[in-house]
Amino acid sequence: MHQKLIYLFISLNALFIIGCSNKVPKEFDLDQLTRVDIRETITQSETDFATITEEKDLDIIRETFKEVQWEPGTMADIRPDRKVEATFFYTYEKNMPERLFEYQVYLKDGRISFQSEKQEEGYGTLSKEQSEKLKKLLFKNEGTQAPESYVAEGYIVKKTGDEIRVITEIRKEEIMGNQEQIDSLIKEKYESKGYVFNLNKIDEQTKSSLNAGQKVIVEYDEANLSAPLNANALKVRTVQE
Repeated sequence: MHQKLIYLFISLNALFIIGCSNKVPKEFDLDQLTRVDIRETITQSETDFATITEEKDLDIIRETFKEVQWEPGTMADIRPDRKVEATFFYTYEKNMPERLFEYQVYLKDGRISFQSEKQEEGYGTLSKEQSEKLKKLLFKNEGTQAPESYVAEGYIVKKTGDEIRVITEIRKEEIMGNQEQIDSLIKEKYESKGYVFNLNKIDEQTKSSLNAGQKVIVEYDEANLSAPLNANALKVRTVQE
């Protein structure tokens, strides 16, 4: 009799656990992201731990994570300049346990990529512009930052006063029309993409030679976390095509 009661108790507990597990969603909305823990490894040495919980920082992560280009089921073979182990915490229901997902985050040549533990995600990459928004949150040690992260190459799509708008993803044939047509295309397809560079630190001769439609390489200082990114141009040179 005693043994039967033990079996009954175990069975009831198992049913309770299964019932609770069935309520846990398999997919999570980024709005449910409530915390990110990061641990950076530099030259195989563990450095500081950090926890990201501020809503403005989580919003940046949510925004950029939507832009990751995933290759489901793919494992990366990469030797990054820097690496972060990131744990994403999702809260799907109040007073219920958080759900955790692990990512290996790589920084290579100014671009961030992710290795997910989920097969349906696999390996994913970000553009340099989107990577720029995440670097200050995930990679804190400025002393080991890759110098390539401060260089952008793309087409000037607009010049106003002492500023130029540069978009790296845009194709030359897309900016062959007049400025009104280009503005319309940007609003439709590239609204938050690219950079707005202030030219106050550029000499007048170079500044006056810059025009919409030119392909340029821009060296710049730290970019503000905005969309598009804003930064001061330190050097600008045109690319002959």
